[in-house]
Amino acid sequence: MGVRPILWKVVRDAGGTEAGLRALLAGATAEQMILLHSRLTGAAMLLWLDALQPRYPAPPEGLPLAHWIVSQGKAAYERAEENPQAFAAPPPADAPDLPGVVQRVYRERFGADIPNKEPDPAGRTDLGPTPEGEEQVWKLLGVLDAGVSLHGALQGFTRPELLWLSRCLERLYRQTRDQILKARPELDEEEVFWGASKLVDQGREVWEGALLDPSAIRFEEVRDYQPVYLLINDLYRERYHDDLPA
Repeated sequence: MGVRPILWKVVRDAGGTEAGLRALLAGATAEQMILLHSRLTGAAMLLWLDALQPRYPAPPEGLPLAHWIVSQGKAAYERAEENPQAFAAPPPADAPDLPGVVQRVYRERFGADIPNKEPDPAGRTDLGPTPEGEEQVWKLLGVLDAGVSLHGALQGFTRPELLWLSRCLERLYRQTRDQILKARPELDEEEVFWGASKLVDQGREVWEGALLDPSAIRFEEVRDYQPVYLLINDLYRERYHDDLPA
């Protein structure tokens, strides 16, 4: 799994130090590092534009200060938004720069500058459905059922992980459709697929209970249902300006 690139959690877990962040990044994938770096630099850029730019209009002056504030964590970031005068450039000589740490670790490990965005995973052969992925699907659906938003539940998932998760979910939909059609071959295949997706999306307990007696499953208004798979595709498009690869 490496490290989930959830901005403020990573900063907190790193203790705002280079050593702490290096320890967290030891098992991180390239994509996790790219996404984390994007979130760190994005937060710093927003802080500079929204709060620091009036005092420090030049990026070489304002951005290092923003990097230092981001490296201190969410409370410092919010304080700077509310009271930019509380922070002054330049940062202390020993101030942590966590975005810079990610850049350095990436170059040390992969021998190249860190890209601005994760590479397109289309064509990769290692992202097919797996039992581990199915477990991740059930965990995700449980989190959504508890009221967490899809954006919140998947904020730590990288581009290839979103594709992998979506493929695992789609396979569960298809397997469920096939089980229902085996017991009820007279039903419309497309309608059953939508019904199967709705059934899966209700979580493992409901899904397992329903498949004990497929003849009792009802398919009312299933064509108006928006499956979680499509919601993941919407999130993917929002992040990467493209649909999930086939």
